Amino acid sequence: MSFLSPLFFLGVLALSVPIFVHLIRKERAKKVPFASLMFLRRIPQKSIRRRRLRHPLLLLLRCLAILLFVLSFTRPFLRSDAGIAGFGAKDKAAIILLDSSYSMGYGNRFEQAREKARSIIRSAGEKDKVGLIKFSQGYQILSQLTDNKANALASINQLAKPTSYATDYIQALRAANSLLAETGSSEKIIYLISDFQASGWNRAGEAFALNAGVKLIPVDVATESGTNLAVTEVSLDSTVYSNKYTGKLIAKINNPNEAGRRDLKVILRINDHVIEEKKASIAANSSQAVEFTDFHLLPGNNRGVIEIEADSLPVDDKFYFIINRGEQIKVLCVETAIRGPTSESFYLRQALRTGENIPYAVNIKTAGAVNPAEIKDQQIIFLNDVSNLGEAVISNLKAAVERGAGLVISLGRKTDAGQFNKAFEGVAPARLTTVETARGKDYFLLTSLKTDHPIFSPFADARSVNVAALRFYSYFNCEPSPRAAVLGRFDDGSPAFVEWQLGNGKVLLFTSSLDTSWNDMPLTPVYLPLIHQAAKYLLPQEGRAYYRVGEAIKIKKPGEDDFIAIDSPAEKRLTTSDEGVAQDGSLFTAQENGFYRIRYPGRAQFAAVNLDFKESDLSKLNLDDFVAAVTTRSDTTVAEGTEKMEKKTDEEIEAGQNIWWSLLILSLVLFGLEAVLANRVYSSKVIRT
Repeated sequence: MSFLSPLFFLGVLALSVPIFVHLIRKERAKKVPFASLMFLRRIPQKSIRRRRLRHPLLLLLRCLAILLFVLSFTRPFLRSDAGIAGFGAKDKAAIILLDSSYSMGYGNRFEQAREKARSIIRSAGEKDKVGLIKFSQGYQILSQLTDNKANALASINQLAKPTSYATDYIQALRAANSLLAETGSSEKIIYLISDFQASGWNRAGEAFALNAGVKLIPVDVATESGTNLAVTEVSLDSTVYSNKYTGKLIAKINNPNEAGRRDLKVILRINDHVIEEKKASIAANSSQAVEFTDFHLLPGNNRGVIEIEADSLPVDDKFYFIINRGEQIKVLCVETAIRGPTSESFYLRQALRTGENIPYAVNIKTAGAVNPAEIKDQQIIFLNDVSNLGEAVISNLKAAVERGAGLVISLGRKTDAGQFNKAFEGVAPARLTTVETARGKDYFLLTSLKTDHPIFSPFADARSVNVAALRFYSYFNCEPSPRAAVLGRFDDGSPAFVEWQLGNGKVLLFTSSLDTSWNDMPLTPVYLPLIHQAAKYLLPQEGRAYYRVGEAIKIKKPGEDDFIAIDSPAEKRLTTSDEGVAQDGSLFTAQENGFYRIRYPGRAQFAAVNLDFKESDLSKLNLDDFVAAVTTRSDTTVAEGTEKMEKKTDEEIEAGQNIWWSLLILSLVLFGLEAVLANRVYSSKVIRT
């Protein structure tokens, strides 16, 4: 029971009045004639007779009348959701869709949703069938369609909190529609309990309509539209190669509300320590970038968090990321001779050493100066216009690639096809034949390129970098291996880039030069991103700055039979029986936001997981449009039977019940009875006296 005016309960203090009256009321003593009192001792009356409540029935009547009178002024009313369920007819089947997306964590919406679901289940008839499905981006059937309501109620009680996923209404309705299609009940109902965000319905998606005869009843638990701020994105370098982060870490704070926000506190934490705190002012329906830089890092994984002041939806007030402080990648460039600016590797070295956060430690040597033992430690190797190396060097080179190193072979004027084919047989992905030189025309063009390949993806948009403008004056014809892939060709159809897999590593052959002797590529904007993309592709960097909820995170297992322990952000140890964990332990699906701890033998690594922040926008869905879109308009039963639960105010609920009027009448009746009873009691005493 609830009360519209609970302050009137102060009137209960009036109950002390009849109690006080009954305790102190004195009856007139009877006079008895006596000769003399001089020989009698005076004794107080209270020591002779204890005071006690007289006429308890009359006192009870008076107290009850006052209590009911006060209660009527508090305007009591009963909250009941039985009306929304509508279980009146026989042979009904209902599916309850309970929204468990993370926006339901706003205020007490999720608890309201659970209570609505309980009310619907309790109002069902004995033979009515009820099923329960929780949903967000996916769905889970918690209770099949059955007349055993206890299972559904128990499942609701086990739902402690919302998930970390966003909302998808259509896939939830598909699931409910399929379950109802399997039942032969005469009336079928879907109760959709949600806060009804606009982001949960993709209007441009595939059209869907419920089966004929299925009634949809939306149950909205969002009593207010709600205001929310969220950290939606962080741009940063995921790996740095010094003890200080000197780049720009930019956090994006989104404000989808109609009111702006001033002096919002934004905090950067690294490894649980506050690094810097800033203030941001964000206009209505806009976003604001907040920049951080110049902070120190520890070796290995560094856990970072951008955090804003908590609001009614605290789950999206933090953005998690990982910055890995690693060692520079060892790069060996082997060339024929070193002659300062005329060196074959001059432009290559400049490309690999450009920028502030330089990932590569470049070492340039001539073919004759390479020590076979140092090849083992190299992670990326460039053979720049080299025809031959010693047998020991080539043997170690092949072994390094098979273990996972990357190899780039470029050609040039000093390359001898015969020596090359003999020396690098089984290492190079193609055999060289003859040199093609642009004699009859000025130059060759690179006209065919696989822009879906990771190396060439930056060149997919010709408006940013036009690869077709490159000029090639010479190149080597070659015969690619049957298992090699040609990634690019010149305008006459000859291969320009050839790749193959060698053990755990990759080999990339470029049939022209990496200096200006055979082309103008080092002098164009293409060169720098091409070299960097090739290096990243040949030796992918482990780890990412962050993942999103629902993404699969791969685990690098030391051995096939090893199982790597994984701890969730809630500090729960994951096992292969948990949802989203592969049976062989090679990957798992991120189910919640925060830091996952991956425990490798002798070390721990972290993976940061963030939300799908479209759910942070609490803008309301147009329910009329939504209901019209998912129901069959040609079916009048469905169109007319589709209901929307009207949310009534407390005043409207109380006005419809009028409990106070009954209490007031009852209190007046009791006051009347009290008057009659009191009159009889005191009249009888007067008569006896």
